[in-house]
Amino acid sequence: MKPATWIAVAFLALVSVLQSVRFILRIEVIAGGRTVPVWLSAVASAFTGALACALWWESRRK
Repeated sequence: MKPATWIAVAFLALVSVLQSVRFILRIEVIAGGRTVPVWLSAVASAFTGALACALWWESRRK
């Protein structure tokens, strides 16, 4: 796996884990004066996790 690919996979996996933590712990986030719904973190976690897995899988196929 190339270094840039490894960094992208690691970053996406980290974002996925952090979004999961926010969802589980129900951490409130306010952006621009508006509260970001907690359920959105579940969606973001699933999306970034799927991207990380797809990128990792694609890099291993030859």
